[in-house]
Amino acid sequence: GGIGGGGVPKFGTDFYVKVQQLSITPYEDLMGVEPTYDEKVKQTMTSGWGFGFKLNEANDVRPSSVVFVKGRTPNEDLLLLGGTTRRSNDDDNDNGGELDGFITKIVPPAPSPVEDRTTGSTVEDAMEDESIHPTKRIDSTTGRDETVMAICLPPPDIEGVTTHAFVVGSTASLEPGSEPSLAYILKMRLNDLSTVWKEHVPSIHPSGLGGDVLGEGCAVSPDGELVYMSGTVDGGSALNTGVRGMETRPVGGASDVFVVAFDVDFGNVRWAKQFGTVQEDALARGGGVECDNEGNVIVVGNTRGGL
Repeated sequence: GGIGGGGVPKFGTDFYVKVQQLSITPYEDLMGVEPTYDEKVKQTMTSGWGFGFKLNEANDVRPSSVVFVKGRTPNEDLLLLGGTTRRSNDDDNDNGGELDGFITKIVPPAPSPVEDRTTGSTVEDAMEDESIHPTKRIDSTTGRDETVMAICLPPPDIEGVTTHAFVVGSTASLEPGSEPSLAYILKMRLNDLSTVWKEHVPSIHPSGLGGDVLGEGCAVSPDGELVYMSGTVDGGSALNTGVRGMETRPVGGASDVFVVAFDVDFGNVRWAKQFGTVQEDALARGGGVECDNEGNVIVVGNTRGGL
């Protein structure tokens, strides 16, 4: 399809993740800060702790989303990191191996001392791994690429604790051009990173085989009842939610934008909408979807038409 790729960059390999804390200097303190010598601007942030991170048995890690999860106490705070990786021992195709999505619970270091821990004589020496930061691989049992593009959180429960997260991404065949990509959304427990439910959204086309559907963003309604998955679909194809009466219609351009609403308990589709122009339309990279206080969906993206 015309929008394939699943968000994984074409060029470069062997990346790792650098996690870096930056502290914002309070406005009142900036009055006494001198501008830097070379750029003539005031430094508004200072570096705190930091470290490198790489998945076990992986030679490439591409982060795509990070969210802060507030715990009952500061010691229980964590970062939820999502992205895509390629296993180092998986070289069974021309692209270098099957892609897996991943979700990692990044455990921040103790408050003291504050230090950058990315040190060592080699990159391997500088890395922290899954032995410190628990990780869930989102991989396929049918030999497909799986990518992670977005994470969103529901409101905390009555005890003020966030117990679940929602993950959005795409799955594609390892053979280019054989089958179109499907968008997916899953609900995950945070205590053990297990999956509660997972739903796929393909597309259909008058000729039979639909085009690529890329899951790229998600947001949860303020009441915590609905989770919205958004993304981009080949313009000649219509979303296929599998629910009678919720069919969408393509506009006819190169690509369209879509939003699908699911109930958070079971992943049932509540409604779906596909929109665009006769040109090219796409969801903004990095998510492009949010909710206001009344649960209305706000979508940001790019268009070559008059959307």
